[in-house]
Amino acid sequence: ELNRTLESKIAVEVAKSEQRQHIIVRQSRLAAMGEMIGNIAHHWRQPLNAVSIIVQDFPSAKAYGELDDKYIETNVLKATTIINELSKTLDNFRNFFAPNRDKEKFSIAAMIDHAIKLLSASFENEKIKIETIIEEDAIINGYPNEFAQVILNILLNSKDAIILNAVKDGIVKIRVFRVDGSIKIELLDNGGGIAPDVINKIFEPYFTTKYKSNGTGLGLYMSKSIIEESMGGKIDIESGKG
Repeated sequence: ELNRTLESKIAVEVAKSEQRQHIIVRQSRLAAMGEMIGNIAHHWRQPLNAVSIIVQDFPSAKAYGELDDKYIETNVLKATTIINELSKTLDNFRNFFAPNRDKEKFSIAAMIDHAIKLLSASFENEKIKIETIIEEDAIINGYPNEFAQVILNILLNSKDAIILNAVKDGIVKIRVFRVDGSIKIELLDNGGGIAPDVINKIFEPYFTTKYKSNGTGLGLYMSKSIIEESMGGKIDIESGKG
């Protein structure tokens, strides 16, 4: 009877743990989605402005007798090209949030590039450079979208640190290289480092050093879970002066 009771209690606790994990995963994706909406706005602002200029120029072209077939063809082509690029942007963001159900082979360098493209507009807006050094690429078997989300989460943390500390000439460097038969990915930034009293807590769920309105404390927790539990890798952090 004692064994049956113990088994029942364990089953209940396991179910509760799985439910909590599901909630954490959902909250993490919703937080990332909110960040991505802001990045979509950055990506779309300049192209939409270009389309607006094209459209507004048509009345002037008509008034000055420039509205001929060549003018129409050229500007319709320009607008169509921009619109197609906007459509591709939506596809990229939509695909990013489609979780991979099965493991598949993918290029580390390609997925890093994908994550950078999703954030490029917001980094450019804050005048933060991203430098990539691919000494050796690798094709690995795993979950490409989840891997890209890890890179994205770390990049966002770097960006927030650079902005918070008002760092001029902010930069994030991503280096991919091989060490002792394993592929290593380093992400370094000059955002000022991490305080010694919190560095051991940053992978804990819901722990955040940001204002509550700006952080959920789930990004790095999910990153560690994806790399170590889902993909058999290891993730760690070090803090320096820059």
